[in-house]
Amino acid sequence: CRRLKDNKRTKHIPIIFLSAMAEIDDTIKGFEAGGVDYITKPFQVDEVLARLEIHLSIRRLQEQLEATNAELGKRLSDLSQVQEAERQQRIFAETLVDTIAAVNSSLDYDKVLDLILENMARVVPHDTANIALLDNKKNVHILRARGYKDRGGGSYLLRKKIPLDRQSTWLKVFQCRCPVVVNDTLNDPDWIQFPELAWIRS
Repeated sequence: CRRLKDNKRTKHIPIIFLSAMAEIDDTIKGFEAGGVDYITKPFQVDEVLARLEIHLSIRRLQEQLEATNAELGKRLSDLSQVQEAERQQRIFAETLVDTIAAVNSSLDYDKVLDLILENMARVVPHDTANIALLDNKKNVHILRARGYKDRGGGSYLLRKKIPLDRQSTWLKVFQCRCPVVVNDTLNDPDWIQFPELAWIRS
């Protein structure tokens, strides 16, 4: 019985002891080993069949309950994912509205860029961020930045004009007009050429 209960393929099978040992200690040992019932000899066949049917019915109900719980867990998980997606969409929409309102309410160019960076932090959590624009000579100018001062990179970034073709990540963004994700800059050959930015990891 113990070996059956230790095996994941057989541990759920209800085990009924049928024994000539009728002492209370024997019955207790049977239950402690994992048995669901203990029948002593002599026995009646009808009683044994009735007990078998009872325990099989209990097991069937347990299986139904496990299946129901699994389905309920999946539905709750799906619902949680949907609710999180809706929450993210709501934050994004609210941020977009706030950003548009901020842009329309100010003629101060630098203030508008700062507001865009500030609102972006509500949608995309980050340590640092910047807004870079391209001039007609294909040089990248970083006009506004957040979070770089603590890392000693703020002044370096804001005074630089970087040729677009020298920074392949920006070049990819420019060419595909889409987000470009670098998960680990230490394993990206395009980032090795900027040792002063080694603290940037992704």
